[in-house]
Amino acid sequence: MQADQAKYGLSGKTIAGQNRPIRVKFAAQGTSVEVKNLSPLISNERLYDAFSRFGKIERAVVMVDERGKSLEK
Repeated sequence: MQADQAKYGLSGKTIAGQNRPIRVKFAAQGTSVEVKNLSPLISNERLYDAFSRFGKIERAVVMVDERGKSLEK
């Protein structure tokens, strides 16, 4: 299953410039991806492309504040 590959392949990894590991969990339902604490260079499209290689997803959204900065919480 591609989702299992993604979960186990990414869980615990760190992103360059970040000091916290990634936590990957299966969603209770649906196939949306919500990610916070991303670089300003990451768009919804880039996020979608990054996750869709592991399987079909409905949407991917970078959560941002009113200034367009990625949310931290």
